[in-house]
Amino acid sequence: MKYKAMLILLAAALPLSACTKRGSEVETSSNPEISVSESSSASESSTASESSSTTVSETSQPSSEQTTDSESEALTTTSRDAASTSSSEHKEGENFVEDSPRLAGVYTDDQGQEMKVYNALDFSLLDLNGERHSLKDYKGKVVLLNFWRSWCGYCMTELPEIQEIADHFADRDDIVFLTVNSPADYDQNGLGNEPKTAEDLGKLLTEKGVKLPMLIDEENALFLNYGFRGFPATVIINPEGYLMVIQGGAIPKDVLQQVLDKILSEPTVDLQPASN
Repeated sequence: MKYKAMLILLAAALPLSACTKRGSEVETSSNPEISVSESSSASESSTASESSSTTVSETSQPSSEQTTDSESEALTTTSRDAASTSSSEHKEGENFVEDSPRLAGVYTDDQGQEMKVYNALDFSLLDLNGERHSLKDYKGKVVLLNFWRSWCGYCMTELPEIQEIADHFADRDDIVFLTVNSPADYDQNGLGNEPKTAEDLGKLLTEKGVKLPMLIDEENALFLNYGFRGFPATVIINPEGYLMVIQGGAIPKDVLQQVLDKILSEPTVDLQPASN
């Protein structure tokens, strides 16, 4: 397998752009910090944004002046206690987001570099139509999750591009595209005339020509538990449920297309048990 080629592919796309928020203001930061997968000597307790995948891991750490103290605190490991229950407490029919990625094993690339590979976060969330989506429902499929906000210009540019890519793959049944938003987040931050309900956000997607399902994550748990700090943010999961891409910031359309083509053409990863 030649996942190393994809590491180079995404690294060549820098700088990327993302939006962060301070009160009711919208700020932008281009050039988020991106790193390739960590070596197997790194701590297994790292958050997903600091950990590895077989492609690229987004550290997504804006400078302190780009993020308020309250936002930084909200994105720490300790602050995520409120983001849903553990998998052992999860009941069918309830919203659920796993609290942290679990180490799946170690992948060794063609150059002999070992990289830790993590399982994607399990989740169970409703969409705008009341249909429940769980990661387990998409076993055997590539899953793209895109996190967005209506006040983020980069998001509103990227979403129609993701829709175009989804249309390109419309005849395939082995790839799924989902968007994720948290309507409650708008009310908490008092963002002027921005949409404040799930229905308003759905109408906005329709206006933009985006037909992809929008999952409603009221606690913003999935975004936070992946360690993201700005929007847009994208997670790509392979058919085995492993994290392939954890990316903070917009991904150029041509790059995203190539990444998905690569993962679809090489749907499995040969893992070895991780040493303690």
